Amino acid sequence: LGIQEWDPGRPSKRTARARKAESPAAEQVAEQGDATKIPPVAQQVKPSPRPAPANSPAAPRVNAALRRHTWQKARNKCENCHSTYALEIDHRIPRALGGTNGAPNLRLLCRSCNQRAAIQALSLRKMEPHLGPWPQANAH
Repeated sequence: LGIQEWDPGRPSKRTARARKAESPAAEQVAEQGDATKIPPVAQQVKPSPRPAPANSPAAPRVNAALRRHTWQKARNKCENCHSTYALEIDHRIPRALGGTNGAPNLRLLCRSCNQRAAIQALSLRKMEPHLGPWPQANAH
């Protein structure tokens, strides 16, 4: 039994291929011959670049060993206010300004100090989309 007996509204693959071969686009390709041949996939794909070193600005993230070292160096406290709540790894020189992921450029800050440092380094206008929503005053 073919698909047409099971679902009369759905043509079989053979019928669909036959219709596709008769399409104007297929006729145009047949007329042009080798002029429209696409090179093999291996020739189209560019080799991916080597991953950036950890201390390069292009490095994607801080690895676990550097995170552990940064936390130990800061003794699990914010290096600015000594808070132990909502701690984050921060770049002394932001990566957006050419900073690296190297150990000397990393520090442990609480969320509040990290946002304050980012606003000072990058400006409020650049940081505004990344800041959380501000609480609205209740109008009673």
